[in-house]
Amino acid sequence: MRILIASTPMTGHLNPLLTIGRLLIAEGHEVVGLTGSALRECIEGIGAEFRPLPAGADFDLRDFVSVVPELKNIPPGPEWLRVAIERVFVDTIPAQHKGLQQVLGNFAADVIIGDDMLFGVLPILLGPRSKRPSIVLCGTSFLHWRREDGAPHSIGLPPSTTKEQRDDYAAIYREHDRLIHQPMADRLNRSLQTMGVGPLSMTLFDSVVELADAYLQLTVPSFEFPRDIPPSVHFVGTPPA
Repeated sequence: MRILIASTPMTGHLNPLLTIGRLLIAEGHEVVGLTGSALRECIEGIGAEFRPLPAGADFDLRDFVSVVPELKNIPPGPEWLRVAIERVFVDTIPAQHKGLQQVLGNFAADVIIGDDMLFGVLPILLGPRSKRPSIVLCGTSFLHWRREDGAPHSIGLPPSTTKEQRDDYAAIYREHDRLIHQPMADRLNRSLQTMGVGPLSMTLFDSVVELADAYLQLTVPSFEFPRDIPPSVHFVGTPPA
């Protein structure tokens, strides 16, 4: 098979995919890797052919603040999180999508294997299924799927145990939605519209879990809060180091 491994240019997102790519190459599959130029040696080190992301997405995110310098002047909190996600993960969608299309133009991949925050796959996932390869995404962090108790991610709230807690969480989520989700969704949907797809009817992070042909969560169920999850999700454990 021909397999395209595509990753956000961050080592924590790429490293698990490198192990998967190494195993696939050992089994005789042809693998091409698409990520930032700063990580070229990592791709070539497993024996895969390297392709760089285009300008606009070809960052070295090992130094996150150098890529988004305005974060230096924003205190930790909702605004910092929104700006970081918009600049690094939303605004790069057109360039990431362009890079994927460029590779697919001369490498007829049977499967794209990406990390959980390579949102450049969204325009492909939102397009006709018959015109794209299978897309498998790998969860390199906690499972990015909505919680049944209504709490937002990323602020460390434990599962609710009382109605009072759930009411508190609902209020926190409404504020989180106002400050982060809605501005981010507006920005995202404007971008998707320019590519002739969308709009999304769910949050950015929920979308890749639900839309991927398979979502491989690189951990075990007991690390997650109990909740219903889509059938696309498969807990596969961690790849060998």
